[in-house]
Amino acid sequence: MRQVGLRAPVTAASVDISATVPWEQVGAAMEEASFPGVSSDLFSGTDVAVTADQVGTSAQDPGSATASASILGQEVEIGLVPAVGEDGGLALDITSVSLGGSQEETGTGLGAVGDLAASLALEGSQVEVPAELLPGGLGLSGAIVAPEGLRVRLEGEDVALSQM
Repeated sequence: MRQVGLRAPVTAASVDISATVPWEQVGAAMEEASFPGVSSDLFSGTDVAVTADQVGTSAQDPGSATASASILGQEVEIGLVPAVGEDGGLALDITSVSLGGSQEETGTGLGAVGDLAASLALEGSQVEVPAELLPGGLGLSGAIVAPEGLRVRLEGEDVALSQM
């Protein structure tokens, strides 16, 4: 933080925060996440477990993770790659969908698993956490996969500290 005010409302001219969001919290966020074109209760009542597959090293190589859940009575695994969304929020790009061990890479054509992905409107989709849900007017400037969770970097200017 730089240039922090001493009078109410207390603001900082700039804020740069790095933090790791544990995988349990990422799974909980997915349970509430929006999938464009899909019912908002896709994961409602479902426990979503997220684990790291490949640890990221940079924004160009953010790594990958897998979200596992039971959807429509079937065990589904969804491959995810983190990115910064257009609005400064978090976007988890869906790269693959696996049903009972049969995997379909997104964008490679339809098969039985592809049909499921398409029917759930997951193929080529994203899990989105809009910037307005981030604390105190901060925007996401980076996200990579770490063994213990999703490592994020948040930045903002003229941030009201009471809103963090």
